[in-house]
Amino acid sequence: MDRAPGYSSDLRLLASCWTESVARAIEGSTEVSVLYSGGLDSSLVAWGVRGHAQTELVSVGVKGSSDLIAAEQGAHLLALPWTHRTVGRPDVERLLAMEHATLASASEVSRPVLLGLGFALESANHARVLCGQGADELFLGYAHFDGLSSADAEAQRRKDLDRLLGDDWPLTLSLATRVHKDLRSPFLDREFLSLARALPIDQLRSGTARKSVLREMAVALGLPPELAGRSKKAFQYGSGIAKLLRATAHRS
Repeated sequence: MDRAPGYSSDLRLLASCWTESVARAIEGSTEVSVLYSGGLDSSLVAWGVRGHAQTELVSVGVKGSSDLIAAEQGAHLLALPWTHRTVGRPDVERLLAMEHATLASASEVSRPVLLGLGFALESANHARVLCGQGADELFLGYAHFDGLSSADAEAQRRKDLDRLLGDDWPLTLSLATRVHKDLRSPFLDREFLSLARALPIDQLRSGTARKSVLREMAVALGLPPELAGRSKKAFQYGSGIAKLLRATAHRS
């Protein structure tokens, strides 16, 4: 593995643990679908899978959405086959009806994310599916971390992880089970999760860009710089699904 300048022992350990977490997520499968938005998190997952299993990238969004544009560009850089699906109001209405209990129990913030993941899971052609859930919570990817003190950022990180692990991830797994998919996130692998959670909050906030530690690790692992440095809207906004869900709710 090529090492970036200033490649610390902490980063080496994190990168090694990441590689092992991806291997555990793939284990036993020769064909893998990666839920792909074109951003850092899903690109890092796809980069880890390529070469170890037949890999398909799966993207969803409204027609012309920034996520679909970014995903097409990312698939080209990764040299991986890309499956994409455009969604509209009838798709939202159908999945809301089919998954009423699951989606109704989600928070207003989480519902469009789950809806988009549900569309992507339906569209995946392989039974083993990997995603990048957990990266924003672990590595401070959300805008609400901006401007917080270290103590407040740590408290917010714990709150985000508690919501993800206690509510959103179990709901996502429920959606996956309903469409006969085995969904895994290397970021939520027990060993990687434990190691990343132990990183000091000030180390996570040391760079100028959000998720600077994760970006540094991605570069060290060889992810193309265009993808390692890419910043984009959160999935629910970049895909246009949050806006589509609001429009559907207003018309119903």
